[in-house]
Amino acid sequence: MNKKEPYSLSLVMPVFNEQDAIAEVVEDFSKVLDQFEKPEFIIVNDKSTDKTLSVLENLRLKYPYLRVIDQLKNMGHGPTLMRAFLEAKGEYVFHCDSDNQFSAHDFWSVWNKFKEENCDVVIGFRKERNDPLVRLLLTRFLRLFLLIFFRVWFLDSNCPFRLYHRKALDQILKLLPEKALIPSILMAIAAHKLSFKIGWISVQHKPRLTGKSLIRGWKIFNLCLPAVREVFDFREQFESISNRHEEKKIQP
Repeated sequence: MNKKEPYSLSLVMPVFNEQDAIAEVVEDFSKVLDQFEKPEFIIVNDKSTDKTLSVLENLRLKYPYLRVIDQLKNMGHGPTLMRAFLEAKGEYVFHCDSDNQFSAHDFWSVWNKFKEENCDVVIGFRKERNDPLVRLLLTRFLRLFLLIFFRVWFLDSNCPFRLYHRKALDQILKLLPEKALIPSILMAIAAHKLSFKIGWISVQHKPRLTGKSLIRGWKIFNLCLPAVREVFDFREQFESISNRHEEKKIQP
């Protein structure tokens, strides 16, 4: 019998209408969690309209560390992910989406990099991304946008495959709005601005074979304006914090 990792690991996952994929996703990532002494699997169901919740309820019987939180109403991906993070209790917190486009096996590459390089955060990047053209174009725009306004070049700021140490996650979450639209992007920015050590590692990205993205096609650009506004508000928040810290330094 292999010795388990002597840590508490929380895996957080938002889900919406993934009845055809969620069982396989849970089973694959449970093989990862089974290797930790204190596992926790938190799935927040964003009021799915298919049989996702029913599938999850059945899976709870098989995996006692699986917590299924059913929201009272549909909140959207960002607020749902935020709730999942806030529910997590583990020393390490791993985030992955529920659409089965990532390989659970890649977790170990993330984990090994985290431990070997003593990182605070490790973010996967999709070197070969299997997404529609509109999402690929938006990703390139986002990378340029963050370079211009935050002076940082992220390989994949929105990749939903990342691991946080608790001490870093707690500080990052304090800075985010409770119902953030784009928490993954804001969390990457916060980790950089707070000078946490960020590791990057290439992960597999598979084509989506089941379900449909909640935001499809060119409709995704309808979220751009509020998302950009959220990023600018976040930038102003950091500038305000930095100014206060500088004022404290020069006080006699």
